[in-house]
Amino acid sequence: MRGAMSHIIRFLAVMVLQLFIVDQMQLSGFLRAWVYVLFIIMLPPNLSRFWLLMIAFMTGLVYDFFSGAHGIHTAAMTLLGFVRPFVLRLFTGKGFNEIETLSLRAMGVGKFTTYAAVVVLIHHFTVFFLESFKLTDFHFVLLRTIGSSIFTLISLTLIVLITGRVSK
Repeated sequence: MRGAMSHIIRFLAVMVLQLFIVDQMQLSGFLRAWVYVLFIIMLPPNLSRFWLLMIAFMTGLVYDFFSGAHGIHTAAMTLLGFVRPFVLRLFTGKGFNEIETLSLRAMGVGKFTTYAAVVVLIHHFTVFFLESFKLTDFHFVLLRTIGSSIFTLISLTLIVLITGRVSK
């Protein structure tokens, strides 16, 4: 129960941070930071696929509801819930179920950063592609994906370092 409560608190903190602070920091409408992705990135690796998909879906749904995005983030987060185990398997030398927590210390800085970057790139590409929904805008979608992913990764790194998840 204590673990579930800490995840609920983390979810609320990330959503409040995203909706009330980060969403107000757009750079000319081109770059966006979606730090709420950190919640899915940091969920325990041994979480069942069903619960991972449900939590990812609900995370996207809550963000869509409060931001008025009409399901784009729900789709992107559900996709993340589906691909996260495969991405984890790519970046952990051992079975990802053997790692108890996903943190800089548990995975190492390089693996954790690469894992987070891949997850963020998948999320951002999905959001921008669904937002555009035209293949003629593909270069623009890629440019926004890369720029916003860098902005998001810098923000996530600062959040992880400030909140002390490195030492856990």
